[in-house]
Amino acid sequence: MDSLAKRTFRLDLMRAPFHGFVQEGLVNLALIIAIRHFDGSQLTKSVMAAAIPLGLLLNPLTLSWGARSGKSIGTLALGWLTLGAIATAIAALVPSLELFTLCIVVAGFTHAQLSPLAIQVYTHNYDKSERGKRLSGSSLAAAAGAGVLTYISGKILDFQLDYYPWVLAALVASFLMAGYVFKKIPVRQFDVKDTGNPWVNLKWSWHDKVFGLMLFAWMFMGIGNLMTLPLRTEYLANPEY
Repeated sequence: MDSLAKRTFRLDLMRAPFHGFVQEGLVNLALIIAIRHFDGSQLTKSVMAAAIPLGLLLNPLTLSWGARSGKSIGTLALGWLTLGAIATAIAALVPSLELFTLCIVVAGFTHAQLSPLAIQVYTHNYDKSERGKRLSGSSLAAAAGAGVLTYISGKILDFQLDYYPWVLAALVASFLMAGYVFKKIPVRQFDVKDTGNPWVNLKWSWHDKVFGLMLFAWMFMGIGNLMTLPLRTEYLANPEY
């Protein structure tokens, strides 16, 4: 592994635990707060659960905009995550369910914009022969960080629910740390081809039959996951169940 790949991998391992905690915090901890503290309605909880998937759905548009903006990949990542940190900080302070929901939706949307930017980094900085191994290392670090930090946060909420602003403050810090570390990863600018039609790469779903079949299967599995994960939190956190 060359020096660029080594530095990228080292920094990505530092970023991944914070990224994982933000992911789980917005999916689970925010729902727990909405259920237990705000007694959220089914509509508000559904909107919150849809924030990250909606952000992922709009990735082609935001990626195309980012490429045309002329900003570096690291700057875009830091910008999105800083916006998510601001939204989460406001969520920790607002007294109403509606404002809390809006802030969590914004935070989830901005968090989702990191995925295509990270793919740009991995594509540029890792050789294809080692890319899978490096990505698996980052995924394990993200899972470990999410597990530890979410467990501690859950204990805090169980001990005293009114401490939830401190849990959200930890999410704010994780947003900022993930953005700061990502900004330090060296990566070249977007390719010129990235600035064109944001939907052009969908052609590979039918030009490459195996890839298209994988996307089709993944879509159905993803729909199942996206429907089930918020329900898991609902059943575990809502006193009604």
